[in-house]
Amino acid sequence: MQKSKIKIFITAFLLICLAFLTNIADAASIQDNASGGDCVSIGVWDNSTKTCILTTDLNESVQINGDNITLDGNGRQLTGNNTGFGIIIDYWKNITIKNLKIKNFAYGIYISNSENNSITDNIISNNSETGIALLNSHANLITENEISNNQTSGLEIWYLF
Repeated sequence: MQKSKIKIFITAFLLICLAFLTNIADAASIQDNASGGDCVSIGVWDNSTKTCILTTDLNESVQINGDNITLDGNGRQLTGNNTGFGIIIDYWKNITIKNLKIKNFAYGIYISNSENNSITDNIISNNSETGIALLNSHANLITENEISNNQTSGLEIWYLF
């Protein structure tokens, strides 16, 4: 039992380190402000609903920076190079990710220390590690997603404390 806890801790620690050492610096940032941050260059921002609707496919990560934000993929595709994270949600709540195809990252969607988020109607496939990873997060709703062909697993949930 002790070895199992150590293995989980080491895996989670490495995942956190990966978050800071990979392509997060190069991520498009969706923010809770008048322009939606980088949403203006990758989609259409509706400030009244805090919704970014993608209008183009992307070859980079998308980091959510604010509560109550919706990322509507609008059927668009997010493609990586088998490293890093497709979508990053870290310390935010009430985020919705929907209608998006995410593939070829290490982790398709990474949710850390976040709550009450909704991941729905996405296709998450061919990631070199995991489709969706949740770390120390609770009350997240994951529905109607197609999660397939991810190397390690489709869904991983870790709690460190």
